[in-house]
Amino acid sequence: GTYQITSEDKADATLSGEISRITRTPARSVRGNVLATTEFNLGLTVRYSLTGRNGEHLAGPSDAYGTTSFFVSSDVTTDERQALPLATEDLASRLVTQLSEGW
Repeated sequence: GTYQITSEDKADATLSGEISRITRTPARSVRGNVLATTEFNLGLTVRYSLTGRNGEHLAGPSDAYGTTSFFVSSDVTTDERQALPLATEDLASRLVTQLSEGW
């Protein structure tokens, strides 16, 4: 089967989620200076639940996690902001797998 996004009144189930955590951890340091970072791993965690049309609990609450890495330029905040959609895409893929495959 497939999933289709539709209005809530036509939906068989409603997926609700809330971002519970965003993490940025150093992945690679500058050669010769372990305090300076050249690459970060960005992680995004969402707590979700799936509710049926009649209010029955179908799945969750559970967590889904997405990750990506990004290299550091002169503006780390902008670099992180640009990496967020990639982590979100990874998270969405994993969340759909959890719902459709059961893991």
